[in-house]
Amino acid sequence: MSREKVADEIVAELIEHIRGQICLWESMDISSLDKLNGLAFSILVALDGDADGVPGFIVAPRPHPDDKQFNKDRGINYYPENHQLDEEIKADIGGILHEHLYKVRKEDVKNILLKQEKRHAEIVKKIIDEVEL
Repeated sequence: MSREKVADEIVAELIEHIRGQICLWESMDISSLDKLNGLAFSILVALDGDADGVPGFIVAPRPHPDDKQFNKDRGINYYPENHQLDEEIKADIGGILHEHLYKVRKEDVKNILLKQEKRHAEIVKKIIDEVEL
């Protein structure tokens, strides 16, 4: 029986997706600048909801509560506040993602790519099996 995913699962899936993208771009025979551009693009694609295996994410500024007045006092444009939505948004994972990403070692690249490919194939199979019912 299915259930709603919790924040820890969502973080783990997103981090795993990003680690997979690190490995994908590392395995390409292109310049390091092209790899970095490709990785950055891939992360943005995931956040936008156009990557396989991860949904789109709400990406909005969440400045410190004192920032608005601090910037107004100095004549600086300020970011919109979204704190009022804190209780409304489910599974907000912002602010902790960097704590979960650990370094991909060169010797792990192949295994991470294989694991990501296997998971993707399992999800596709479930969807196909459901459609065939």
